[in-house]
Amino acid sequence: MTTVEANITITEIMSPPLQTKGASHDELSSTHADGHNRSQKWDFWIDNYLVEWGRNPSLFDTTEIKPPSKSIIHLACRLARESRDAGLAPPLRIVPDGEGGISFERKSESGFQSLNFLAEGIVELLTFQNSKLVARENFSVPPLFMD
Repeated sequence: MTTVEANITITEIMSPPLQTKGASHDELSSTHADGHNRSQKWDFWIDNYLVEWGRNPSLFDTTEIKPPSKSIIHLACRLARESRDAGLAPPLRIVPDGEGGISFERKSESGFQSLNFLAEGIVELLTFQNSKLVARENFSVPPLFMD
């Protein structure tokens, strides 16, 4: 059997890198913990993601991803504004879940949390420690927020 030596790396295979519309490291870094910076980060997520998704649903023109509904976007915006106004730390990322919902993901000293606005009108908080699910809480959404 003949062997061939190949000097190829994953970086070369994946080049050019996948381009995304994600926020840059500088936009998301948490080097300043003051309230003003937290508020700016919340505003960044609200203006550049949640509002944009509501304004331009064609961003999700694909058969694989169901866009978040206007009511889910409205609910997520409301929670984001209330969290900002309360001075809470912003999430690491806000992403569509692909099934018509939105997830806010954050890391804390004790672990990782995902707040999921599900298309069915349920808000679910998942808490992980050491990569294990340790808590799951479901909250009903008032009908006024659903389509």
